[in-house]
Amino acid sequence: MAVLAFAAAASAAGCGGDDSAADQQEVEQVAIRFGDAFARSDGRTICEDLLTAELRESVEVAGLTCEQAIRESAKAVRRPKLEVLGSGVDGDRAYVTVRSTAQGQEPSVDRITLKRSGDEWRITALNTGEELAPDQKPEVSKPTPLERTTPGD
Repeated sequence: MAVLAFAAAASAAGCGGDDSAADQQEVEQVAIRFGDAFARSDGRTICEDLLTAELRESVEVAGLTCEQAIRESAKAVRRPKLEVLGSGVDGDRAYVTVRSTAQGQEPSVDRITLKRSGDEWRITALNTGEELAPDQKPEVSKPTPLERTTPGD
């Protein structure tokens, strides 16, 4: 899915387990903020507030700044939406399973991985579903109910 494609080359970090409901809600909110910012082509919010420094650097390898890479990726996607299906937290690592859709594209189920950085969660990798072992694949049959999806209709 193009919503997550710009960082598909970033290395994956799998995690699982259970932690506090507050942490789980926080990591889901980071994913929602990412989806909202991407739908607005807001590379600044994504790069400065949501991604780890390592992921920003990996995005910039192509010769574009992180913000430019986000804007270029967003231009290619019409009416993107990101829906949180579930999440898991294990200490200072977490994942969020999302379904991303965009006009004219097949829906995609992916995993966003995060790590705690100080008192906040930051995205370490996007579109990590392909790098996961079969027993680590997101379980989309048991979604976490969430009312909000990204704007764009």
